Amino acid sequence: MAAWTLNILIGLALAVSTVHAYAASGEQSFRSGIEAFNAKDYPAAAQYFVAASSAGYDHPSLHQNLGSVYYRLGEYTHAAAQFELLARFPDYRQIAYYNLGLIANKQHDTSGAKMWFKRAFATPGAAALTTLAEKALETLAREVRPASPRIVGSLSLGSGYDSNVRALQDTLLDINSSDYYTDFSALAYGRALGNVDNGMDLTVGIKALRYGHSADYEYLRPLAEMLAYRRVDRVDVGALAGYDHYTGLQGHTFETLTRLGGSASTELGEDSLLSVRYVWYRIDMTDAIDSMFSGDMHQTRAEFTVYSAAGRSQFRLEHERNNRNDTPQRSYSPVRKTLRAAHEIGLLPRLRLAGAVSRRTSDYPNVGTNQEGHQDTRSSIGFELRWQHRKNLALSTVYDYIYNHSVAGLPNVAANYRYQRYTLGVMALYSF
Repeated sequence: MAAWTLNILIGLALAVSTVHAYAASGEQSFRSGIEAFNAKDYPAAAQYFVAASSAGYDHPSLHQNLGSVYYRLGEYTHAAAQFELLARFPDYRQIAYYNLGLIANKQHDTSGAKMWFKRAFATPGAAALTTLAEKALETLAREVRPASPRIVGSLSLGSGYDSNVRALQDTLLDINSSDYYTDFSALAYGRALGNVDNGMDLTVGIKALRYGHSADYEYLRPLAEMLAYRRVDRVDVGALAGYDHYTGLQGHTFETLTRLGGSASTELGEDSLLSVRYVWYRIDMTDAIDSMFSGDMHQTRAEFTVYSAAGRSQFRLEHERNNRNDTPQRSYSPVRKTLRAAHEIGLLPRLRLAGAVSRRTSDYPNVGTNQEGHQDTRSSIGFELRWQHRKNLALSTVYDYIYNHSVAGLPNVAANYRYQRYTLGVMALYSF
């Protein structure tokens, strides 16, 4: 797809003629951005256009030109945010959709590229753009892109406050389980075989969590995962295998996690995607006190994704069945059902907001003559505010809140057991 280029189809001089109604500072910054753009000084053009936006200039030409600048700088996430804003204007939707298709193609997101090109093709507008969108779809249908030899990855470092590390009811035990934490992760991804449509990817990495004074909950977690995938007609199918090894920071192994699974996804329309996934987990707890948690877990997930000019929405239904080492006194093998909804939007050229809500119910079977089984319900809400400081560096503020309510069937245990927990943290993410 090297022949594809991002074109500004509306003359810049015509766009400049419309800015007189805006504040002088925004107008001057926009004009300076046009001059820098024509001189191919794209970093300077981006700064001027961002300054114009900060001054209150909100014209389609700004989003179109700023998106084009970010595209030329290789900052595809920023470019996509601008063209999503451009799609708010009916007369510019076709060019916005087409350019979003180009960006998705650059990011090796075949499903996303097809979705945006289909929308560009179906949207009334310029005949030339309709033709280009049709040709792009034809090219995607027959193209098999070569594998990228470059290894990509990420480093993240975060710190924050956890109000209830042990997830205990405040009145159950007189224990202060709040603490401050630091977490770190390093992940690397690479394509071992094939291409973007038919191949195999490998992921290796390490994650670590450390608390101020809750040493029992700290860990070091090396991990590895293999994902093989293939496109069959209109369906993308995959198979995965992975292994995680949890080691306490005091040096002892307390959990290993082995997983095998498969997935399939397909487009339901021009702007929606359906995916299903099944994963089998083998959980081995090496500490004797936690041995009852060892066993198998089967997780099935269906996810529906909708793309729109306003952002991206996801809806997930998950079913989980456990077969752990139950005892005559208690079950550790819940059947869980989770419903989750998430949405992500762009607020400013470099600022994005993501939010999610979920509700999970867990049913524990009856394993003893004096037990009726029990159920717990967990509701959660979370937000992430992410600032893309530079091309490879993002800064985030994250908040999560959980409310859990359990109805126990054990004798001599409170029938209603509740706890609340929230975490508030900041994180820096560097991608390479």
